[in-house]
Amino acid sequence: MSRQKGRRTAPKPQHDAYVHSLTTRGRRTRPPAPLPGAPITPARRWGAVGVATFLLLFSFAGVVTAIVEDDRGNTSNARSAVILAVIIAPLAIYLLGLISRAPTPLRTAALVAPATMAAFTLLAALLREPATAVVAAFGVGGAFVLRLEEGTSVVRRISVAGMLAILTLVAYRFVPDVMIVIAPLLPFTGCAVADKIPQRAAAATPE
Repeated sequence: MSRQKGRRTAPKPQHDAYVHSLTTRGRRTRPPAPLPGAPITPARRWGAVGVATFLLLFSFAGVVTAIVEDDRGNTSNARSAVILAVIIAPLAIYLLGLISRAPTPLRTAALVAPATMAAFTLLAALLREPATAVVAAFGVGGAFVLRLEEGTSVVRRISVAGMLAILTLVAYRFVPDVMIVIAPLLPFTGCAVADKIPQRAAAATPE
């Protein structure tokens, strides 16, 4: 009997697995990004709300500073504070959509931010106080920017923003200094809380 000469080849499945292990060795693998329609984690949703609220707090502080400086006659300082607020506010709206993985955060922010800031200016002039204006205007704006998923609703978010604005309007009459601090924390947080309402209602419904 003669032995068959030649190079032995590994079975194809084992060969492919061996080649794959060589090509992927030492590489850092990232978890796959969620699909556009896939739900995001609660941590990402609240992270988006937290970052946007943090920036809105600084923007609102600029508005309050501008009001105080204008009353003191320091128009230059007031103008600088307004410019700072105008720069930060659109960034807050954009990051709310970007971090929450909204479909088109830049385009949405480009449309929503100017309308939100105009509404804030108008409401602040009519109500003669900025606390209620920031809750109402940015609450409605955030309702359109924060990522929408199954079970969430823009109408529900706007309703919660409206209720928070009414509560702020009433509370401002009694504790204005407290509401000036609390008000910018409410708009985007209210949107996230509104998204939790149907989940809690479903959990409380007996089967």
